Amino acid sequence: GLISPQVLLDFPLFTAQVTSDPQPATNCERYERTSLSDDGTTAEYDLAYTNAGDTTAMNDTSTFKAANNTVMYITFGNNSSPVYELTLDYVNGDQCFVGHCNCTETPEIYYYLIDNPDSDILEYNKCFNKIDGYSGGNITFLRDIQRCQNVPPKP
Repeated sequence: GLISPQVLLDFPLFTAQVTSDPQPATNCERYERTSLSDDGTTAEYDLAYTNAGDTTAMNDTSTFKAANNTVMYITFGNNSSPVYELTLDYVNGDQCFVGHCNCTETPEIYYYLIDNPDSDILEYNKCFNKIDGYSGGNITFLRDIQRCQNVPPKP
């Protein structure tokens, strides 16, 4: 089967944990699925996050569309653009996945480790080892207790 619709199905709740972006504009991102299309290719999420250097919880919505086997198109709010392209590099069941995306205001492509808040630490480590390898060890952690106190891993 196609990998990207399976990810949309398997991750009703996920958080962004690690990135290769040296200066991420947002932290603590948490996506909570609010709908999944009948064909399984489009999922809508409520998004909570903080802006860099701030602990205030911000809210938005996001839509993920499976474009093909490994690519998902991501939009935010009610906007149809910009469309960001997330390519899945490694998927570990319903535990975690790693992908690369042009998900910033710059043309740079960065890697992201996404996880299920209930993921097993040993399974999470498989994803961590992947992003660590893909990024040559240049990684930034997106969640810590202090920074994300207002956006816990679960709503």
